[in-house]
Amino acid sequence: MGPRTVAEFVADCGWDYVLNCLDRGISSTVFSGDALHALAKKCIVQRRRQQTGRHDWELGELSKGEARELWHDIDVLRSIESSNECWHHSKLLTELFGEEWHYPLDGKAVEENHEFTYLRRVVEAVQHALRQVLQRVAA
Repeated sequence: MGPRTVAEFVADCGWDYVLNCLDRGISSTVFSGDALHALAKKCIVQRRRQQTGRHDWELGELSKGEARELWHDIDVLRSIESSNECWHHSKLLTELFGEEWHYPLDGKAVEENHEFTYLRRVVEAVQHALRQVLQRVAA
């Protein structure tokens, strides 16, 4: 920080540094049961259309009956609130994505973290206000 004031330091830092100081480890995305449900639907459609070569799906194509059965079963995925709860639905996820189902889900069953977005806007607004005050003082 050196000889600068706290206001000067915060105004000069990147928003990401200040945000991380306020809430360590916060991520711009969070796990979402709705995103998992959408990913499961995509998987079923692509496996049914035999488009497995271009994606992370470990398993091959699905018959019409298998696809229909999975389509009805995946509604339960919307109620999952954290990635740790996925293990309770391991059988279904294995039928969809294969034995190593956690790899295709990693980073794909997520949505925007609204707390992160809000905190970023707050940090940027405070920095902007501090810069204006510091410019007025310097003038």
